[in-house]
Amino acid sequence: MEQHERLFRCRSCRGRLFTSAEITPLPAADCCRGAQELRALPEDQLPGWVQKQLEEGGYTRGRLTCPAPGCGAKVGQFDFIGGATCDCHATALPPVRLVRSRLDEMPMTADHVQVIAHGQICP
Repeated sequence: MEQHERLFRCRSCRGRLFTSAEITPLPAADCCRGAQELRALPEDQLPGWVQKQLEEGGYTRGRLTCPAPGCGAKVGQFDFIGGATCDCHATALPPVRLVRSRLDEMPMTADHVQVIAHGQICP
């Protein structure tokens, strides 16, 4: 396990969403607070649960919700139609993005690796 590997979890239920080894979130734009609040996901590295929600939404636009059973909290959104921009209109937003305030981002520990290997939700 790399020392700087990160775990991203749903802030509502603490369910695992992805790790930085699986997906490298794109750097946030620094033009305004709205852009800094988003974590953009590269389209070629989308986790299976995001891919499934995009397919269900017909690759148009919609909400990304936590995939943990019984949760369903909104963790982000996707928009392949509108070409959204940040609050100050200086930066075009990527089509798939998560809201940082709806995520917990933390360093991976040996305990997390063991739980993930067994397919359980992280503590």
